[in-house]
Amino acid sequence: TRNFKEDAQSYYLARAGVERALAELTAAYDYNYLGENGGVVFAKVQPGAEGAPATGGQQQEKVVVPGLETQLGDGVFSFRIIDREGKLDINMLVRNRSILNELLIQAGVKEKETRDTIMDSMQDWVDKDDLHRLNGAEDAYYLTLNPPYRAKNDIFGTVEELLLVKGVTGEIFYGTPDKTVEEGGYRGLADFLSVTGSNRVNINTAPKEVLTALGYDQGRMDLLQTGAPQPSLPPLLSQFPRGTFRPVTRSDYFTIEAKGSAAGSGGNRVIRADVSRRGSGAQSSVIVSRWDDNYYQR
Repeated sequence: TRNFKEDAQSYYLARAGVERALAELTAAYDYNYLGENGGVVFAKVQPGAEGAPATGGQQQEKVVVPGLETQLGDGVFSFRIIDREGKLDINMLVRNRSILNELLIQAGVKEKETRDTIMDSMQDWVDKDDLHRLNGAEDAYYLTLNPPYRAKNDIFGTVEELLLVKGVTGEIFYGTPDKTVEEGGYRGLADFLSVTGSNRVNINTAPKEVLTALGYDQGRMDLLQTGAPQPSLPPLLSQFPRGTFRPVTRSDYFTIEAKGSAAGSGGNRVIRADVSRRGSGAQSSVIVSRWDDNYYQR
């Protein structure tokens, strides 16, 4: 009974963390970027104010510190907000082999045969027919596995679905924390992919691997890495050379991870929610598209 009570308390503390994160996302902002601690910074520019000639106004910032614990009753909760538009929508990505190939290289998939297998199999996974590409796979392959299953023949519903696709191993998907790409390891595709239905990519929050896959050259990368976060798109960064995706500086798609821990429980509950923001200011709202009550507890 005690364990059930503490687990329930931890769950509702995690729910409190989600609600706090949702409140942060309804605040008005013009653009967002990642702070030094990895937290999302929401920034708003007041037009016409003195100073800050680079933005034409005075900048107001709100930093969301990831993992900062908040006391609530006898327990604590914390949360972090992940920018999903700093990643590539997997269903958009599967249409552009040039970007996908470069992303696989950036993630550490150095063997061309493995990359070709993954790219062909991803396209086979979503297309409607049963004819596999040269290096791909359809039902005839998947039904020989243990346990057997069929190709989806539809768009990806989650990023984790990629683990079912021929050629994608756990190491390629999650990465190898004990071995870098230079040492023959993998960076982890999961860090670069999302499911948003959007072709937008935030240049202020996207990792260099994503921007490289999209075709940014060293000059563009230097501008982003050495300069201040971009409140708007300068001409040099106004489009991605490889097409398909569109650069932006303000995101509307996020993931919330909230953790709750009741006093004396010795454990915690983690909730993960994919959300999208609609509107702005007083008219803004946040829509939850995916909710996982037991994240980390599988």
